[in-house]
Amino acid sequence: MKHLYTAFVCLLMAVPAFAQRKPKPDEKNGEPGITTHLVSYAHRKHNDAKAEKKARPLPDSILTGWRVSSNLLTLHHPDGGISAAVEYRFRPSWGVLLEGGWIFIDEKKLYNMRGKFTPKAKGYYVRPEIRYYMPGRHGKYRLFFSQDFFYRKVSFYEERIERINADPTGGMYNYEKLSTYGKTKETFGTDTKFGFQTYFGNDHRVMFEVYVGLGVKYRKFTYDRPVPVNSYVEDRNYNFDDAPDRNNIWDGAFPVGLKLGYRF
Repeated sequence: MKHLYTAFVCLLMAVPAFAQRKPKPDEKNGEPGITTHLVSYAHRKHNDAKAEKKARPLPDSILTGWRVSSNLLTLHHPDGGISAAVEYRFRPSWGVLLEGGWIFIDEKKLYNMRGKFTPKAKGYYVRPEIRYYMPGRHGKYRLFFSQDFFYRKVSFYEERIERINADPTGGMYNYEKLSTYGKTKETFGTDTKFGFQTYFGNDHRVMFEVYVGLGVKYRKFTYDRPVPVNSYVEDRNYNFDDAPDRNNIWDGAFPVGLKLGYRF
């Protein structure tokens, strides 16, 4: 489903794109005639017009107003889903944005030994953001810096193996018990991002954006009931992890975005 969604949004971006086909003058033997000179002159005028248009600053009517977009990379996050953002640029240099997402994809592919829970992850996230766009050499306002704050909450199931009547000294136990626990993870933090936003089409309606960033986040989780201290998790390939979960910690955040959108 996520691959179909990505392909569909990419096709929407390609609709307004067009290729400029330059007519080639007829090849003739001998010296170029009047037709060749006229075609060459028309080509030069066309290229000069394109260069002038490229250097011309974008009007405020394009640089301000409302935009909607979707980050395609959220479909491939460990706790992934579909995202949607609304941005309002009240000045060419300044804009505010609110993004939210519905989480329903679990890419961890672990801790589901019996294949019973599909989808395993359910949740949402919200991310308000403020942006500053730099004018650039030609007044296109493509490069931007931004600061955002985010909150993410996701719930999923985790299957844990508990060794019953285990001997801590000899490592012996009577049997292993498989139990399912509901787990809720919450994350909040802030990011500083640097990105690039541009438009396509004759009316500059289709929007394309990429960004990278660096930030910090605080992560915590809870279970729906107490988890035995001697339990561990295992995947279907018998790879197990008995290390304690890192709960209530600060960690680094490294946001990356690839967005397609539409300007109203």
